[in-house]
Amino acid sequence: MNRWLWCVVLGCVLLWAAPVQAQETADFLGAEGAPANIAKTLTKNMRKAIGKRKQFKLLPQNPMDISMARLTLGCIGDTPDCMNKIGTMRQARWLFHIRIFPAGSRVRALFRQIDAQTGKNFKEVVHLFKKNQAKSAHTELANKLFGDAPAPKRTVAKADDAAKKAADEAAKKAADDEAAKKAAADTDAIKKTADAEAAKKAADAEAAKKAADAEAAKKAADAEAAKKAADAEAAKKAADAEAAKKAADAEAEKKKKLALAQAATKKEPKVPLVQDPRFWGWIAVGVAVVSVAGVIGFGVDASNKQSDVSQKLQASQTTPINYKKDIQPIEDSGRTSAIMANVFIGIAAAAAITGGVLFIIKRPTPAAEATPTTSQQAQTHPTFVQGGTSLLHVAR
Repeated sequence: MNRWLWCVVLGCVLLWAAPVQAQETADFLGAEGAPANIAKTLTKNMRKAIGKRKQFKLLPQNPMDISMARLTLGCIGDTPDCMNKIGTMRQARWLFHIRIFPAGSRVRALFRQIDAQTGKNFKEVVHLFKKNQAKSAHTELANKLFGDAPAPKRTVAKADDAAKKAADEAAKKAADDEAAKKAAADTDAIKKTADAEAAKKAADAEAAKKAADAEAAKKAADAEAAKKAADAEAAKKAADAEAAKKAADAEAEKKKKLALAQAATKKEPKVPLVQDPRFWGWIAVGVAVVSVAGVIGFGVDASNKQSDVSQKLQASQTTPINYKKDIQPIEDSGRTSAIMANVFIGIAAAAAITGGVLFIIKRPTPAAEATPTTSQQAQTHPTFVQGGTSLLHVAR
């Protein structure tokens, strides 16, 4: 029993949920055309009529009308591509749209159901009504499109049928003219928008180019000014250096001339001969030379006396001799010569050392002449040149 009860409950839930799941998102694009008041009335009433359909979930009214949507998406008229873009933007499965055309004293309304996925018409109906019947026209349009029972028909005379046919023809022609006019207006608006955008981009590019040119010109002018300033500074430094060099050359030339003049007029001071160490050095050298000659003379004499003694001693082996008479005087003379040779050796060494020292000693400076008077001294006068001060010495 419980199993059957649960099956019944589940079946009711499924039956209740099926219509809800079958709802498809729809968007009503409104009614457009002329007269505007009839389009406004049809838009208001048809939105209510579509909202009552359980198979559709009607989206809230879009604040942007269909003309603005076309302009935003860049599409023209009621082409499938344009309808597909609008449906994608609104995320709708179905689109509903009414286009009305004036037909004399009547109005012709074209009501379409559009597949948003393809942009093509799924179903469309036409209804012709008088202008004063705008409030009830939505009912007939809804009945024709959704397959509801039509409203009771009234009998119309054949004359009325002919007038109706002519009105339909006129309404169709007016609708075509209106569609062509609308398409041309939309195309012109899009073109104008594109032209305005292109003009704006061109103006921005031109302004950016001018700004870049101005910036480049400013940088070039700054670089040129900096170069000129650097050149001027370099020229000034070169002029200052040249002036300083000329002043230094003039000063050096003046000093040179003054030194030459002083050298020409000034007598070389002389040092007294007895105060010159070199004089005594040469005397010491002479003493040393004489002493060396004495060393040689006395040395030779001593050597000869020694030879004589040796010869006499050898001769005494065969011939008897007297020592005191023949040998002792020779030995005494040779000993004296040897002593003198040693003495002269000492004198020569002392003289040579003394001469060397005297030649090394610095020669005394001659006595300086009297200092020139104030009127004879060089006077210094400052002379100002560009970039600094140079001192030029002028002797008076």
